[in-house]
Amino acid sequence: MLASIRVRENKAAMKTRDRIIQTSLAMFNEQGERQVTTNHIAAQLEISPGNLYYHFGNKQEIICCIFEQYALQLEQLFKPTSDPSLSFERMMNYLDGTFSLMWEFRFLYMNLVELISRDEELRERYQGVQRRLDTWIMELMQRLRASRYLDGKDNDILQLSETIRLVIVSWIPFQASKSTDFKVDQATLYLGLVKVLHIMLPFSTPTSRPHSERLIVHYQELARHS
Repeated sequence: MLASIRVRENKAAMKTRDRIIQTSLAMFNEQGERQVTTNHIAAQLEISPGNLYYHFGNKQEIICCIFEQYALQLEQLFKPTSDPSLSFERMMNYLDGTFSLMWEFRFLYMNLVELISRDEELRERYQGVQRRLDTWIMELMQRLRASRYLDGKDNDILQLSETIRLVIVSWIPFQASKSTDFKVDQATLYLGLVKVLHIMLPFSTPTSRPHSERLIVHYQELARHS
């Protein structure tokens, strides 16, 4: 009897913890992380601040948990498979997955420098994720070359990989710098994917270039109708 009660209590605690994380993520994305306090989060969830602090000591701990979710999804998206080739459909899956990830965790991209500057552990975790991402994107570009979607020497592919990562990480802050009332929307992120495709276009092979151009038009249309 006591064991079953403890199981139910543990499940309830985990449910509350998950709700705190998901609600915080939604509020950070919509209102901006700087504008949201733990009291705001507790009020949104209709729980007491004490209940929230039972699960998280402060807002930074919530942010770190959100980052862990982001890092896990990033790894699931980019970690290479055993298949060295890459189909056109798979390439679209990568692009759509990148868009979904940037949209779901857009506050991280918006406030990245500030977030990692005030938390050494988070900064080290972020840097580790970025080192792995460098490797994953490089391997992705090599698979595209092996599949004859891209053409270029090893150093060309390396520079292309680094430029793509630079655009993905800095696209939202760059757009924000151009407006005092900027708010991330889906059109902004789709145009970021268009920028990545344009960067890749000069490396396209004669066979793959029409596919790349169709992808550019596809994401331009999505941006226009977002």
